[in-house]
Amino acid sequence: MKKTLHIYMALCTVLVTASLIAGLWLLVSVDEPRNSYHSANYRAALAKFPAQPASESAIANFSKVYEDLIAPTLAESVDSLYADPLYFNDTFNTFESRAELRDYLVHTAENLSRSTVVIDDMARSGNDVYLRWTMTITAQVKGKTIDSESIGITHLRFNSNGQVVVHQDYWDGVDGFYQHIPYVGLPIKLIREQL
Repeated sequence: MKKTLHIYMALCTVLVTASLIAGLWLLVSVDEPRNSYHSANYRAALAKFPAQPASESAIANFSKVYEDLIAPTLAESVDSLYADPLYFNDTFNTFESRAELRDYLVHTAENLSRSTVVIDDMARSGNDVYLRWTMTITAQVKGKTIDSESIGITHLRFNSNGQVVVHQDYWDGVDGFYQHIPYVGLPIKLIREQL
């Protein structure tokens, strides 16, 4: 049984590595530039949702929601923080509905045993707000405890009611999450070392 499990694990590692290498090869072998689906949606959202002046209390409300994502009041906090419709992208998913975003964040929080986001700095460009942050999470993935600290920046636009209409994260999901996942992390680390 143990031998079969080791063979299965080795086969999974080889398949994941081969898939990642094939994907990387396809990515670098194409001569024509590719347009990102997410970047096109982001540009469309910027055109659709012009930035309104953001009050300090609106920014503080955003910070409060994310300082403890596993708070029992998360669903209600998301409903008051975000407008509907909206544009949200966290490098993993894109949402245009507050209900979908709320369900996603609640589901994410259910899989965390600790989640903290500390706002390290803030900058404004006109009515656009940029927050530089440090995120620390603890989660269980495939029986392994992941303790991760990562950094990122979030671009926010607010509406005239002080609700978020654009939330675009600039965050390295590989460094913050994927590299920690069993069977996937090692091939990703190896590929990154070769770039």
